[in-house]
Amino acid sequence: MTKNELRALIRRRRERIADEDFQRLNHSLHRRLLSDADLRQARTVLVYWSFGREVETHELFRHLVSATRVDTIILPDSSGKDADPDKFRVWRRPATKSLPAVSPDDLPIEGPEILDSVDVALIPGLAYDLMGNRLGQGSGYFDKVLSRLPRQAVKLGLGFEFQIFSELPRDSWDVPVHRIASETRIIRVSHLHRPA
Repeated sequence: MTKNELRALIRRRRERIADEDFQRLNHSLHRRLLSDADLRQARTVLVYWSFGREVETHELFRHLVSATRVDTIILPDSSGKDADPDKFRVWRRPATKSLPAVSPDDLPIEGPEILDSVDVALIPGLAYDLMGNRLGQGSGYFDKVLSRLPRQAVKLGLGFEFQIFSELPRDSWDVPVHRIASETRIIRVSHLHRPA
């Protein structure tokens, strides 16, 4: 199956999830993810702002603020055709008093140098495989962001079990993740252990 055929398949599967099942899957994934030791110790986290049937991150953002040591959250400017891999919305504790209710648009914008401080990156994907390969929307946006992260940053892909395959097609520019979090498990990719 080609990347585009896989994208179409996963999009159809995601759209078929009933609202209550989608909420349940997200709740289970968030609970599992928030138990991850690296995420619990992280000070700076990069997390995407979800849309549609992506693993939901709006509530996760609030959990990161209230239940972890995180003092900086970086949101990539990944929405729409004008997505810019050089612009990031940044929330800092306590400088920004409120959490974004609907959109991060009110947060200040910073350049790519903010990525130098990332401890953990929570990354969206349409599909993952057991070697850490990730299938995105097809624009290469997150591959650009991932390639800029510091060597020690943990790259953690978020997806539901039906998005995890034994093997995916891969291109030379694709950047793999170190772990994959689903509603039932966190997969530590065997050949990509966390950098020292």
